[in-house]
Amino acid sequence: MKNIKKVVMVDDGEFGRLPYSKIKKYNKNQLRNCYKQLFTDAEKKYNLKWYKANVLWYNKKTKLFNKGWEIKDGKWKVVNDFGYDFIFDKTRLSKVNLRWKKYFEKKVGILNPVELERLCSDKWSTYKMFTKISPKTFLVHDLKQLKQKLKQIKSDKIVIKPRFGSSAIGLKIVNKNRLPKYINKNTILQEFIDTSNGIKGYVKGVHDIRSIIINGKYIHSFIRVPRKGLVSNLSRGGRIKFLTKKKTPKKLINFVMKNIDKKLGELKPRFYTIDCVYVDDKIKLIEMNSKPGFFFYDYMKRPDLGKLVVRDLLKAIKEATY
Repeated sequence: MKNIKKVVMVDDGEFGRLPYSKIKKYNKNQLRNCYKQLFTDAEKKYNLKWYKANVLWYNKKTKLFNKGWEIKDGKWKVVNDFGYDFIFDKTRLSKVNLRWKKYFEKKVGILNPVELERLCSDKWSTYKMFTKISPKTFLVHDLKQLKQKLKQIKSDKIVIKPRFGSSAIGLKIVNKNRLPKYINKNTILQEFIDTSNGIKGYVKGVHDIRSIIINGKYIHSFIRVPRKGLVSNLSRGGRIKFLTKKKTPKKLINFVMKNIDKKLGELKPRFYTIDCVYVDDKIKLIEMNSKPGFFFYDYMKRPDLGKLVVRDLLKAIKEATY
């Protein structure tokens, strides 16, 4: 076994002179400052040198990244030809990236393991593994299949979303009598769960609640509430109510740890989230996410929770060996 000293955070996005130069979805400076702090803490507190690079900048012949960035003297600096002991994977799940994920997992450690990445990124795989605690779900490839499966769903509304993806991209909640005219291949059809009764003592009305898990440890949770409509994702304007672990419903913690995380115990290191809803005081699993963000804690005035996430994330990586 070899101890980890160099970590490379790999992405598959477009890059300019600085990281996130061409990103449009999030605030560039917030992302840069978040990862700058992560890289700095990693080196000062855990003796982990961090780099950031596009996965395509890796050279299999030299086993080095041709270029990337590091934090030096408090600033982002371009660096060339550097090695690695561990990969912090931020690439999307695709056929090309899956080959890279498997390659790095075989060579060194990777967060998250490929098996967990697949489970979280593929909503159909999530459902098949956790059928008993999930809303009724079907995989359909065209409108004809969708109409056939509708007969097995009791709710008046249905959820339609891509099998792969995150951030509520492509998600639609529609009435059964107002179906879209076209359905893409690999579409998830799901029973609509009415959460309008909220969670007693925590939230009134439509919600979901996200749990953050690192290496089998429940870190904290936050409730997401839509500003309007039924979709509560931050990327769609959802509002957040943060909860420390102590203030998180014990029923939710037990549900998450016993029904879900316990089944993933051999997959390490792991850093992922679990989205659940309450209905009639029962909990249902909606989705899992292997690419949780943590850049929003500071600007949402909860740096205390952000520091917990960073601390346990770095500890999980430092303790990994290959």
